Amino acid sequence: MFTFFDPRYILAVFCLLLGMAIVAPDTNAARTSEVWVERLGSYLETTWAEGRDILINGSNKYLNFGSISGGSGYGFRDNGGDMQFKNSGGSWADFGGGGSGGGDLNEADIDTEAELEGVLTDVTDVFTNNDGALNDDDLSDNDTDDLSEGSNLYFTNSRAISALTGQNISIFTNNSGFITSPNDSVAGSELDGVFSTNGLLRRTGASTYSTITDASSNWNTAYGWGNHASAGYLTTVDVSSDTNLAVSSPITLSGDTVGINQGLLSITESQISDLGSYLTTVDVSSDTNLTAGRSLTLSGDSVVADAELYTDTFSLWFESPTADDDFKSIFENDFGKNLTIVEISCESDQTVNLDLQVDDGTPADVNGTDIACTSSGVDDTSFAGDSTISDNESVDLAITSVSGDPTWVRVSVTYTIAD
Repeated sequence: MFTFFDPRYILAVFCLLLGMAIVAPDTNAARTSEVWVERLGSYLETTWAEGRDILINGSNKYLNFGSISGGSGYGFRDNGGDMQFKNSGGSWADFGGGGSGGGDLNEADIDTEAELEGVLTDVTDVFTNNDGALNDDDLSDNDTDDLSEGSNLYFTNSRAISALTGQNISIFTNNSGFITSPNDSVAGSELDGVFSTNGLLRRTGASTYSTITDASSNWNTAYGWGNHASAGYLTTVDVSSDTNLAVSSPITLSGDTVGINQGLLSITESQISDLGSYLTTVDVSSDTNLTAGRSLTLSGDSVVADAELYTDTFSLWFESPTADDDFKSIFENDFGKNLTIVEISCESDQTVNLDLQVDDGTPADVNGTDIACTSSGVDDTSFAGDSTISDNESVDLAITSVSGDPTWVRVSVTYTIAD
């Protein structure tokens, strides 16, 4: 993983900036048009497609940035053959060293107290944004990725656990009232967070707890009676020799065993068939939960069927109606009750004039005047004639005239019947 302080990253930047410094305007005397070419007004490249190496002659030379050159500036330098770098405001440090130049930090990099102090100052700056105080924002802005993996300052879960293992919790500041010793007192509010139900806490297994009713006062009362083991409580009873003990049928007694005579509890088929002689009447008048249901009425001990009025409709549809059409018995009443016609509706694609007739041998008009059936439909509920269809009477259809050459007609009759 590359970080900002990784020597490989720094070396790559160094090489890039070194090439730029050699061809900078201040060293224009060293340039020739045959060697360098300016591209897009922002960078230079050699005229050789395969590129060329760059050499800074001599030893202990600097490659600086900004406005200050030499050791007082910052950048890269050759220190007697050791490559070093320096940040602005920092100090010169070897690549991979522990100075303010950055890089991985190893135990071998800290040789003096001053070097250790410098390292701790740099770490504080990383985590506190140079303000000397450690804040939540500092930790969120500078996570452990800011330090190279493998260094002694790279924080991991295993390192944190190792550092805390075996430590006494009392060494930490306890601002929340946590229990730090078995002898600490516990406030009721602290226990309510995990034990809020009244009663006694019972453990029935690992991580399994429940609450039972607190009956300790009953146990205290029983404890006051003394040693129960020596109280002589009755645990068994021998009644086999008790000649005064008797039971009533169907209960049986054999030695110390009390049983039931199953034979006396059985019911014979004849008893079931004669059940009517045992159950003759049922009084439900006082049962307020009993209901009769639909079409029934409960009155005292009587369940009475309600008087119902039922409605039904029959229809007739046929083609090419003419004035000569006269249909007999399109409907016949065989319900054993009188029917009452309550509506006549009809429809046709032209105009058909007609009426219904109740026929008991002598047809009688229902409407009294012709009904004109048109394409918009007609509903007639007011009749001037005979609208009652008595038992065994039939209904006839009589067409008196048509107009417009109709191709079809539909007639519907709705009637009611009382039960």
